[in-house]
Amino acid sequence: MRASLLAPLAAALLAVAGCVEGGGPGDDFDCDQACQDGVIAFGIQQAMMAIFHRSAAVIGPMTDVQDCSHGGVAEIDGTIEQLDGMEVLQADLAYDLQDCRETLTEQYELTLHGVVTQVGPFENGGGTLSLQMDSVLLVYEGAAWSNETGQRIEQQGSCAVVSLLDCDDEGTCETTGTLCERAFDPVESYQVD
Repeated sequence: MRASLLAPLAAALLAVAGCVEGGGPGDDFDCDQACQDGVIAFGIQQAMMAIFHRSAAVIGPMTDVQDCSHGGVAEIDGTIEQLDGMEVLQADLAYDLQDCRETLTEQYELTLHGVVTQVGPFENGGGTLSLQMDSVLLVYEGAAWSNETGQRIEQQGSCAVVSLLDCDDEGTCETTGTLCERAFDPVESYQVD
């Protein structure tokens, strides 16, 4: 069951992302604060999904401790429930991140510390996904890349983070939310097989 739970989230993790507004790679485009916040928030969201993929995700209650990819620890508690037979699942998870360093080449290099929740439905085997990520106080430091602008964005902060990843049944996704109480530019991504 674990492999099939991870499929829709793995697809989103391998996404190509960029700010909705602005130019493409090679364009003379300045990524302002809202764009930078969107790139970092998307990187944080993808790092959280990477941690989930390594977990012992099962339907029902779960408790797991994961080593982060480049140091630190993530303790995961919560549940994954079936909502509609085997097709729709509901995640309600809390991650206690302890100097958790996650990297994916030219996507993100982030160190995270704090408690983050992930709540929302996703389809088993891919398709529609709607996960909200919240943290009242997340300490973050590092970089994420914008595939749209080609820029490496570096940031550090200690603040609230709220983001919502919505994907339709065609694999088009959008991330919206706030970072340090600043609304960030929506980030588009695409699920890939």
